[in-house]
Amino acid sequence: MELVKAMGREVEHRAEDLVGDTDGMCDMDIWLRFPEDGLPRIDVSRSIASKECFDAILDMKTVGN
Repeated sequence: MELVKAMGREVEHRAEDLVGDTDGMCDMDIWLRFPEDGLPRIDVSRSIASKECFDAILDMKTVGN
């Protein structure tokens, strides 16, 4: 129980670093890992939308109409 609480505090203290730059971010996962044979860790996964592809799709739709 104490490790879970400690990890929660760690997430709070590192929130800005974990989230990072949000320009174009469309998805984010934060996982708290408690492996039996290692140190607890925080895993972060972010998905960034491609502005170039988004603009190209808009151009294709505009030209198609």
